[in-house]
Amino acid sequence: MTNAAEAPTALHHAQEFIESLTPRIPDIAASMGQDRQLPQWLAEEMRAAGLFKLLVPGEFGGLEMDPVTAAGIIESLSRLDGSLGWLAMIGSQSSWLPCRLDREIYGEIVSNPGAALAGALKPGGKAVPVEGGYRVSGRWPFASGCTHATWLYGTCMVQDPDNPPPEGGMPEIRVVFAPASQAQVIDTWDTPGLQGTGSHDIAIEDLFVPSRYTYGFVPLDEPRYTRGPLYRDGYVNLVFVLQGAQAVGMAEAAFDAFAQLAPQKMRWASMQQLSKEPAVRADVARAWTSLQAARAFLYKAAGEAWTTILRGDPPGTDQRMNVRLAITHAITTAVHAGSVFGSAAGSGVVYNNDRLGRIVRDLEVAAAHVQAAPGIWETGGGYLLGEESEFNPNVV
Repeated sequence: MTNAAEAPTALHHAQEFIESLTPRIPDIAASMGQDRQLPQWLAEEMRAAGLFKLLVPGEFGGLEMDPVTAAGIIESLSRLDGSLGWLAMIGSQSSWLPCRLDREIYGEIVSNPGAALAGALKPGGKAVPVEGGYRVSGRWPFASGCTHATWLYGTCMVQDPDNPPPEGGMPEIRVVFAPASQAQVIDTWDTPGLQGTGSHDIAIEDLFVPSRYTYGFVPLDEPRYTRGPLYRDGYVNLVFVLQGAQAVGMAEAAFDAFAQLAPQKMRWASMQQLSKEPAVRADVARAWTSLQAARAFLYKAAGEAWTTILRGDPPGTDQRMNVRLAITHAITTAVHAGSVFGSAAGSGVVYNNDRLGRIVRDLEVAAAHVQAAPGIWETGGGYLLGEESEFNPNVV
């Protein structure tokens, strides 16, 4: 990890940068909403602040934060603007993923001061084995941050005509990495929420990718870069903790916006300010309390797993399930809280330029991610009720 002298400095610089954005957020949000991507000048500032490399080893120019500290940074940034928090989250998660490659290749991908990664883990391509690597073709949607990325990744089904999978079996799945210059960005991102994330489709056509720039996805390989505890176990859900924190940050921003509005807006039917309506007060209190409880569970579950890793052990299955459930719970609770604040605010949230309305729509789009999928609850419930065989600790 980053040494003791460097860690507080890196955290302080990241926090200072986030604070410096505060007065610029209205203009930034308007620009991102119109252009549907991160402005290049802001991408450069975020690179310089290390916000795309929170989880990259210090020796490769990253901040190498532990997942709990990194989640706090993402939460703070998301409280300013959902799209900014999302892009820092995706960039940091993505820059962790190549740690399963050989150290030299990992360094090549992440060590450039301007490095930023984007891609998709849902299989969207095919990889045909050839001498020394694979011929890769495919198209992957929802590649957030692809407009400022230097490297892209995608997950492929291996199609080897000489070695087909057994009847009824799944083909091998591999994650491939390629320079962004070798892929095409297809403009598809036109959504009501998280508008500034540039989450377009990316496509590759018959590109040779050397084997050393790929790794097997299922089962998850142990990472080959093993310098620090953050990379040793290959436990991918620790990086997805940042996603739960991102949703919490947006919901906290929704509360901030509502709290500013409530003393000023009069409900015409009762001629009372929103802040004096008993039903509004009760709904807001319940939503805020649920949000803070979800936040506490997220940080507690992540902290306990991280403490185990620091002792030199892999997280236990119970710990992994708690992390898995805490992420999904944080996202779904944040979405619900945002909807409560938005509903209480009334019709003004329908306007595109309404801050609270924009946050509510950001949360709704964030909830479409697989990390909030209903099936996670089913798997978690099965595990809690003794159906351990349905739970694969190598995946979650």
